[in-house]
Amino acid sequence: MKIIPWLLFMTTWMCVCKAYSNDLIVEEISFPEATKLSDNTLRMPFKFAGRLITVQAKVNGESGPFIIDTGSYGLVLNKRIYNKIATTGRTTYSIEREIPNVQGIAVYSFNIDGFKINSKNADVVDLSHIEKEKHTAINGIIGYDTFRRFELYIDFYLEQITFFKIDRKGNRIDEKYLTEQIVDTLSFKRRKHSIILDSNINEIDVTFVLDTGAEINQLSNKLDSLVYKNFQPLKRLELMGMDGGKKEVIAGVFKNLKFTNAVQNEEMPTVLSTMTYAANAYGTQVDGVLGFWFLRNRRVLINYRKKKLFFTKWPE
Repeated sequence: MKIIPWLLFMTTWMCVCKAYSNDLIVEEISFPEATKLSDNTLRMPFKFAGRLITVQAKVNGESGPFIIDTGSYGLVLNKRIYNKIATTGRTTYSIEREIPNVQGIAVYSFNIDGFKINSKNADVVDLSHIEKEKHTAINGIIGYDTFRRFELYIDFYLEQITFFKIDRKGNRIDEKYLTEQIVDTLSFKRRKHSIILDSNINEIDVTFVLDTGAEINQLSNKLDSLVYKNFQPLKRLELMGMDGGKKEVIAGVFKNLKFTNAVQNEEMPTVLSTMTYAANAYGTQVDGVLGFWFLRNRRVLINYRKKKLFFTKWPE
């Protein structure tokens, strides 16, 4: 049975957490491939590890790929690299499992070519099984708490990410560096760190979380049967989780998901799963996850302050 990596990485702060010692500090994180367009705009290329977006980041002299993950709260560092500077920690969650005794360290600042964000904590997790599956190094995961103060432009056409500094109202300080035409807007709810999109499928309300760290879309297997009229099952597969555990799920195609005239998908690969710990992982209860297959042909601006997604035109 083929294994499709199931990479919905969660580092939520829903539990009572142990404070990390200031003696265990990563002094600075940098992004060596980033280009500073102005004092308020930064751009960097991304590459794919499978269907995961990765950027190059440097931590404590170690440079390597970090996954950009809107489904995770904060920073995750690979235990293989950073184990010696970690302390004992707490319990966290993936979407299906509880992950106990996660280690952590304090991070002094992110330095994105002059863009500094101070006082961060990081979880230290074994990511070796992901590296083995992807045949590449994965140094860590960068989540919501790093980029929530920016408008984040993820451009799947040019394979690049742009960080726009924004004012208190969420407006870009430098407008001139967004030259693409915005063709649609979609409002979202922010629950804890998660982007929640409301939809209606065959007269049933269904809530999705937008997760750039999800290689495949997921749908709960506990919904009203009317929802599954749009799901065509194909086969059973094993999915691999953040902790390396495997779980058998039903894989198929979900059809006719529509938010607006411009934001709709005729067909997307999707799996049905129990999503047991989804509320813990995302900070709220959700019915499904939209990841790579929803985003792959899109250019999307994520504005947490305005609670809106802006979609720019895909070149013909």
